[in-house]
Amino acid sequence: MKGSLKLMTACSLTLAVASCKSLPADMLEGEWNAVNISGQSITPSDQTPYLGFDMTEGRLYGFNGCNLLMGSIDTKAFLKGKVDFSKMGSTMMACPDNKYEQLFTQAAAAARKLELQDDGSLVLKDENKETVMQLAKRVFAPEALDGEWNVIQIRGEMISPAEDTPFIGFKVADNQLYGFTGCNRMTGTADFAKIVAGEPDFGKIGTTRMACADDKYETKFLQALNAAKKVKMGYNTFSLLDEKGSTLLMFQKR
Repeated sequence: MKGSLKLMTACSLTLAVASCKSLPADMLEGEWNAVNISGQSITPSDQTPYLGFDMTEGRLYGFNGCNLLMGSIDTKAFLKGKVDFSKMGSTMMACPDNKYEQLFTQAAAAARKLELQDDGSLVLKDENKETVMQLAKRVFAPEALDGEWNVIQIRGEMISPAEDTPFIGFKVADNQLYGFTGCNRMTGTADFAKIVAGEPDFGKIGTTRMACADDKYETKFLQALNAAKKVKMGYNTFSLLDEKGSTLLMFQKR
């Protein structure tokens, strides 16, 4: 996914946040790259720290420049501009080029206030109302989907990697998709501009007609794929959601 991410402002509208009773959940939803931490500008790269907010499930996730982050958020307080990231969990990898992790972790732990700016950026402030971090909404280019993606979750059921693990692959330049249902091969077309914009436009998908003795994934996978109404892009992941916003399928880049 290198080089496939672009930073853009979340909107062009002026947001009178200070006078609003609550922040717009749909604008906070998604992933935000750190562009400045404690006064230090962050150069965009694969090591760029980011925070992600799942407002439907009250979930917080991210990357501090070395380790993945996870936690929960109080959505009611969050929408009022109040934050507390001090209890985030993380993986425990040691990274040789660890130039952002400590800086990011300290700034996130100090954050107590959240503000949306007129340019669509997100600012975190400490208890003294000093800016500790500025973030810009991460927007995905269609090329972010290129390659193969393993299914890691079907309707809440975690899928362990194995020979019969379903996957989907995309050839963005050719508007083609292919994959494996857990039993049969599949091929089809897709509109990738619509997919990264949140609309699961996969066109017609065809499959081979093999009969498999242990069909533990195929039916569930195809039913979930056909029921998808929304797409949520993530860092090395994407999810297909139903019309209510519940996760049907989650994929991880191979």
